[in-house]
Amino acid sequence: MLKFIRRLFETLKRLDGILTREYFGSFNGFFLVFVGIIAFAGIGKVIDDYFGINVFFRIAAFILGTFIYSLMPFAVYTEGKIRSFIVFGKKEKHTDIMKNFTFKSYIIFLFVFSYLAIFPMIGIPILFTIFNIEFLGVFLASNAVGVIYTNFVLISILWFSFHIVYSTVSLQKVRSRIAQYIAIGSTLTLIFNIHNIKDASFLMSCLLISYFWIQYLIELREEEIKTSMEDVF
Repeated sequence: MLKFIRRLFETLKRLDGILTREYFGSFNGFFLVFVGIIAFAGIGKVIDDYFGINVFFRIAAFILGTFIYSLMPFAVYTEGKIRSFIVFGKKEKHTDIMKNFTFKSYIIFLFVFSYLAIFPMIGIPILFTIFNIEFLGVFLASNAVGVIYTNFVLISILWFSFHIVYSTVSLQKVRSRIAQYIAIGSTLTLIFNIHNIKDASFLMSCLLISYFWIQYLIELREEEIKTSMEDVF
């Protein structure tokens, strides 16, 4: 699993290098790929006009749509910037914010990247209608909420995976943060279900939440002890 995640990040890094590298003058890989797809679409159109074979034009349209839905959001994320406090403050690149193991970094990455990732998750399956494959679009239309929630889950895992794989912080710190988020999330879930207060399971939920907070305090104390020992040595 760790090898797969590491390869995923390395692939994204290489892709970013290919797209941003300048090859001919000021033309970078992103522009050259776009021009190549347009040229292929032009050839496909000529073949369609003269021979009535539109398969090449359909493939070109699919590739162009995939390029727009996936690489455009990827470029916006890697090159885009956001202000430190969303609407004011110094501008920071999304990729730089991701490298910080902070709550602000997590929230910004979760919502910004989830927003950008939803384009290929929804757009690419819809593009299959070019080949008269419509069941993917129908599935998305009937499970849109589930797709969005799944997107949030995957992006959350991606952010924590980055810090775990590249060891930007200690694993103890990651455990402490996870314990904190579990405790907070469980507490909020309980508040949202306060109307079930007469249910016997509500009492058990309250006890479980207390255990989550205790677990968080234990992890926090272990982190504190480990930090103090490192300072001594």
